[in-house]
Parts: sequence; C-alpha cells; structure tokens
Amino acid sequence: YYYVVATITKVEVTNGTRFGAHLYIDYSYNWLGARTIRETKIDISDEVKNDNIKIGSTILIQQHENGWGTIFKYNISKEDAYYYQYPVLFVADKEVGNDYYYYAKLRPELALKNFGLRRVSKSIVNSDTLLYYTNLTDSIDNQNYLCADTLQTAANRALVGSSYAFLFHDGIYTKEQVFKEIPQAREYYLKYCKETEYNTHITSDTTATTP
Repeated sequence: YYYVVATITKVEVTNGTRFGAHLYIDYSYNWLGARTIRETKIDISDEVKNDNIKIGSTILIQQHENGWGTIFKYNISKEDAYYYQYPVLFVADKEVGNDYYYYAKLRPELALKNFGLRRVSKSIVNSDTLLYYTNLTDSIDNQNYLCADTLQTAANRALVGSSYAFLFHDGIYTKEQVFKEIPQAREYYLKYCKETEYNTHITSDTTATTP
C-alpha cells in the first residue's frame, strides 16, 4: 500500500436519515495521474464534522495497489503534506519510499538503498546528442536506457554538461546540486561507480563522458 496526500474538492452533509448523518467528501490526489475519489462517512464523529473538513483541506489516505483507498488521517500537518505529496510505498508495514528528488533529500539512506542512483550522460548517435541513464547499483538494475523523449531537451543536456547528472522521477538534476543537497549521494556514487574516470568528475569536468 501507499500513503499519499489528497486535497478535498467537495464536501456534502446529509442529515435526518434513519442511518444517521452522512458526510460525503470528494478528493483528488497524485496517483498515476489525476484522480477524483468520493468517500462516504456515516455517523459523523467530532473529527470529521463539516466545520473541520472544508474544500482545500488536506488529508492522508492509504491507497492500495488494487485501486481502493481509505482516509487515514484528517487535518494533517504541513510536514506530513510535504512528506507524502507523492505516493510513499509501504510493503508489509515497512517503508520503501519513492524515487522523487524531494524524498531523497528527506530520507537519503532509504531512497538510495531501494532506488539506487541513476546517472545521466550524453552520447552521439547518428549526429544527434542523446541522453542515457543507468543505475549505479547492479542489484537494482544493470541496464543502460535511453531517456524518455520528454527529457531529450537542450535544458537537460545543459544540466548534464560535459560530464553527468542524475535522474529522479521528477526530472534531471545536476551532480553539483545533488552532491550538495544529498551528501550521502556523493558517498554512494564513489562506492558504486565502477568507472574510475567518472569519479574524477566530482571535482572536475575537464573530460567528456559517454555511457
């Protein structure tokens, strides 16, 4: 299952039924694209009274891989809203995390352990400069991949520069930013990068690299 933040888009309360009051909540969240879900609560408790739950309120939901989800927590803190802004995976109640850059900054050891570090470099193919990435850890993935078409931009090629950059779920980041904001990533890179020539680029960009 995953934990992810949702934003309430509609609140509706019905009273006077023989089953008690009903609170209907529509909410949307980041899960494989835009989603809108309707949640129903019967016999409204103090926690979910209409005056506490408003349009724009943030809630934490538990979303399962088979598609159904339930509200886990109302009125979450700003810290929780940031932490779970994208789905954070749990397996048997053990946190696995996700491969977004913000999460790697919050939980670097966990992110590096479970998702590795994907190095992006440039290569010339039929006179075109293309971006490729590979995970530094063979146990996670040992293949070399062509970056998605949406990543093949001049801006991203500039981020790679004459050496390399790193790929996260939300885009490409320069090695300078990654090593500064996630010091553990630099240690991880030195430990798992097999090509000695790449290690020199941590402090120097004088030599161009290809996958």
